[in-house]
Amino acid sequence: QASNHDNDDDHDHITVMTQVQGYIQKLHDNFTKEEKESLHFYNVLVPCLLGPFVEKRLVQWDPLGNSTLEHDQMMTSVWNLSPSPLTGQTVPSTGDESKWFTRRSIFVNHILPRAKRALQSSQWDPMSTVDDGLELYEAMLKGAAMASPPPMVSQSREEMEDVLLEAPMEQLYTSVDSVKEELMHETIYPKMSRSISAWKPVIDKKQQSLGECRLVNPLHLWVLPWLPHLDHKTILPTLLGDIKRKLRSSLSYLQGAKGIHETDFLSASFGILEPWRGILEKTTLQDLTSNSVVPRLDKYLCNMVISRESKDQDWSGVDILFKWHAAGLLADRELMSLVEGEVLCTWARALHAWLSLEESSEPTANFEQMSEFYADWKQKLLLDTHPGEKADGAHVVPAYQILRKDKMICQHFYACLLMIQSKMDNDADALDDLLPPFRESYNYRHAMARRVRDERIKEQEKEILQRGTGPAPRHFHKAQQHTFREVVEDYAREQNVSFTPRLGANSTKDGKPIFMFGTTPIYIDSNVVFALRKSKWQPTSLESLS
Repeated sequence: QASNHDNDDDHDHITVMTQVQGYIQKLHDNFTKEEKESLHFYNVLVPCLLGPFVEKRLVQWDPLGNSTLEHDQMMTSVWNLSPSPLTGQTVPSTGDESKWFTRRSIFVNHILPRAKRALQSSQWDPMSTVDDGLELYEAMLKGAAMASPPPMVSQSREEMEDVLLEAPMEQLYTSVDSVKEELMHETIYPKMSRSISAWKPVIDKKQQSLGECRLVNPLHLWVLPWLPHLDHKTILPTLLGDIKRKLRSSLSYLQGAKGIHETDFLSASFGILEPWRGILEKTTLQDLTSNSVVPRLDKYLCNMVISRESKDQDWSGVDILFKWHAAGLLADRELMSLVEGEVLCTWARALHAWLSLEESSEPTANFEQMSEFYADWKQKLLLDTHPGEKADGAHVVPAYQILRKDKMICQHFYACLLMIQSKMDNDADALDDLLPPFRESYNYRHAMARRVRDERIKEQEKEILQRGTGPAPRHFHKAQQHTFREVVEDYAREQNVSFTPRLGANSTKDGKPIFMFGTTPIYIDSNVVFALRKSKWQPTSLESLS
C-alpha cells in the first residue's frame, strides 16, 4: 500500500509539474517583451514557479556521494523542468539572451546552496575525503558554465540591463564567479586552511612495519589536487606559506623520531619534499634540504665503505645524493661539497691505505686492479647519467657535468692518479706526501665553508671591477631573501594571531590585496603596513597591530 501511495504521489507531482510548465508556456507566449522585462519573467517569475519541483528533484541528489556522471544527470534533469522554449535544451538558444537568467537563477538559488551546505558539513573533511569535495566543486563549475551565456551573448550586455535585478551585471551574469565565491572563497579554502593548521606529521606505523617509512596522509595527497582551482591572487601565496612551515615541521619531526635508519629518513624526506617541485620555489626546497636533510646525508656518506672490487662496491649513498640533486632539491654547491668532503676524501684515503700496504717488490702486480678501481670511480662520478637526470640539461644540469667542471673535484682525481704513479715508481716519499687529510680535519663542512668563502671573494672582485662603470650591484643569496609580506606573516604567527586574505567584495585597496591581521584589515604598500582604523587607512607598525 505504501508503494502504491508513493506512486500516486509521483503521478500527482508529474501532473502538477506538467500543468505548471503549460502555464509558464502560456505566459511566455502571451506576454510582450516589455511585460516580461517589467515582471522579471525569466529571472524571478519562472524560477519561483519551478522552485518546488526543483527542490523535489534535488532531494534525490547526494552532493558528496554522487559520481561525476550522477552530478551531470542531476543537472540535466533540473534544466529539463523548464519548458523547452525557455531553458529545457542542453544549451539555450542565443536568440533571446534573457532566457539564460532562468537557468542561472535556479542554479544560484537551489543547486549551489545545497552544494555549499554539503561542503560546510562535517561530512566533508579536506584531509580524508578530498576526491568527493573536488568532484563536487568541478561539477558545480561545469553546471555554472551551463548556466552562463556563451561569449557571443555577453557582447550585448548593455541591451539587457533592464532585465536584471538590482545586482550588478557581473554578479548576475557569471555563475562561475558565484561558485568560486560561495564554494571556494567562503567554504573550501577556509576549511583547507584550518585543516593545514591542524595537520601534524605522524609516521605510518603500518608501512613502517613493512619496511617503508612515510607519513600518514601527507600534505601533497590532499592539497595538490586543489591547486588548479586556488586561482585567487591572495589564496595561493598564503596557503603556500602555511605549507612551507608544515614541511619544515615534518622534517624536524623525522629528525627527532627514534629508530629511523638514515636511508629511511632520506627516503621519507624525499617523499615529503619531491611532490612540491614546480610549486614551491627551488631555493625554498633547497633551503629545507640544506637545513634538515644534508646533515643526515652527510652522516650517511661519511660511513661509506670503499671496496676494492667494483662489483662489491655499494653505490647507494652516491645514488641517493644524485637522486636529490636530479630532483632539484639539492643545490649544486652542496652536491660538490658532499662529493668532495665525504665521498672523494673517503675514497682517496682508502686508495692511499691500499697502496701503502702493498708489497713494494712487485709494483706492477696490482696495476691492472688499481687502474680498474680508479676508472670505475671516475665513470661513476664524472661520466654516468643517473636516474632522473637529463643528458641535455633541460631540467637540472646532470651531476656528472657539474662535478667534471669543478676544479677541486678534478684535483682529487688527479691526486689519486699521482698516488698510483708513485706506487708504480716505488716512490714511498712521494706517496707519503699525497696522504689525504683525515676526516676530522677535512670533511663536508670544511669543503662547504671554503666554497662559500671563494664565492664571496669572486663577488667582491666583480664589484671592484664594476666600480669604474657605475654603482656596484648588491648581491644577496636567494635563500636569504624574504618578502615583507612573509615578514608580516611570520610576525603574526609568532604572536599567535591569524593572518588570512580577505576574500569576496572589498578584498583589495588600490589594487593591493587586503589581509585580516586577527580582526584588523591591513594591506601592504612599499613595505609599509596600512591598517583600517576608524574607517581610515593609516600607516602602522607591526607592534601596534598586536
